Amino acid sequence: MHGQWDSVGNQQDQSHIDAMAARGYYLAFESVKKSIKKVFAGHNPGQTADEDHSEWYRQMFAPSVTAGILKPSDLAGYRNGQVFISQSAHIPVGAQGVRDAMPVLFENATKRK
Repeated sequence: MHGQWDSVGNQQDQSHIDAMAARGYYLAFESVKKSIKKVFAGHNPGQTADEDHSEWYRQMFAPSVTAGILKPSDLAGYRNGQVFISQSAHIPVGAQGVRDAMPVLFENATKRK
């Protein structure tokens, strides 16, 4: 609000980011639980994930949107940059790869054997 946001140098601002992240993880977790209940009720797991994953993503970042750190439009589509997992040898697929792979993932997950 005061225009002096410094999430790197200001410990209080970093604490706010941590709290927003924790809230977002909780909201996403609750959304995923609803999807799992649908699967246990007989819905196709792949189709459920395809239909619901954008809601999981929106819930995860909802606190940052509410705080004005992100715009709702920032959550449209898949990520645009590379992701790295600290202290891991695994490097996640690049942004273009995500856009190519997700439809195939859901298509394959939707098929029942």
